[in-house]
This record gives sequence, C-alpha cells and structure tokens, in this order.
Amino acid sequence: MLFFKAPKGAPETAFIYQTGKAPEEIELNRNNFSESFKLESGDLVLRFLPNELVGDVEFPKGAPSVTIPAAWDKVLLLAFPDPKNTIFPVRFKVINAAAGNFGVGDIMFCNFTDNKIFGYVGKKKLTLKAGSTEVVKNAGVSGGEFKTQLDRIDPATQKRSAFVRQAWRYYATRRSVMFVYSPPGSSSVTYYCAPVWDL
Repeated sequence: MLFFKAPKGAPETAFIYQTGKAPEEIELNRNNFSESFKLESGDLVLRFLPNELVGDVEFPKGAPSVTIPAAWDKVLLLAFPDPKNTIFPVRFKVINAAAGNFGVGDIMFCNFTDNKIFGYVGKKKLTLKAGSTEVVKNAGVSGGEFKTQLDRIDPATQKRSAFVRQAWRYYATRRSVMFVYSPPGSSSVTYYCAPVWDL
C-alpha cells in the first residue's frame, strides 16, 4: 500500500474489509510501500473505511472499494485523494503484481500525467501513454548500471523534450515502481522511484 504524494491532512491509516476476515488497519505510507499483508484467496472485493465499525452497523454505501481477480496472487494498492467521497476521501487502485506480470528485477512505470513518455530503459524500449502503466523486465540483465534515455511530449504544445538522461542501477532482488507525475500547482513533469522489497 502506498498513498503517493498525499496532500497535507490526508488520512494516515485505513481499515480494509474483506469477506471472511476481521478488518485490518493499514498505514497509508507516503513515500514507500507499507509492509506486506495477507489477503484471502479467490475473487475479492476490498472495501475501505477511515475507522473500524463498532457493533451491528450497516456498512456505509459509497465507501471506496477495489476488485481483485483470483489470478492475481500478489497486488500493489495505490491510494489517491478523493475529496468528493464523504465516507472516506480516498480512492484506491489495484495493480497486478503477480510474478509473471511484475517480477523481481522489473521496473513498473506509472504515468500520472497527460504527457507521453518514450525512449529506452537499458536496451528495452518504453512507450508510456498518458495515464498508463507499463512494466520493463530485465532492463539491466547483465547487472550493474544501465542507461535510461526517455523523452516526453507535452500534449498542449506537442513539443518533445528530454525527460531522463541517467545511468540507473539494476537491482536483481527487488521490484521498483517509477511514478511519473506533476507536482501540485506545477506544469512540470518529474518522477519518483519507490522500491518494493518484501512482496
């Protein structure tokens, strides 16, 4: 679980409800993913509340939720602010992190902007559309460092500009999630890498 770039005053924890299991309180970490926690098997619907329900109370309608297919044996949960939700002002997105989709050594790119990102991560070609998610596998299969050369296209001007020109280190024993985003109140585009250690 990660509440990436949560605004000031946003909730710091959430209670996760799943059928057949007591609710569990999870930290909404800001910069790095929380510790792993176990989900029930099979097709799941996770529902989220800011507090644990006490007594025989009906579950409030409109609470945020996500659906997880049974085939996804490992997932990442991302939280985002949702001020329009009066029950819990957070929305959640689930990402398939099963080994075949997102294995150790892989880099997952999540583009939260309206820019197109493209270029090379090591010898692997990356085309990241606006609002999309892509996984680059074995970018540094030989170990050590690899070159990353990415450009972006601003949809308003259609201007192409350099985005990343760096040497990145390859970590064969961990997954990494690279968030492409615009800081609040800014039209610039930047990125942040969050490692996933114990998935």
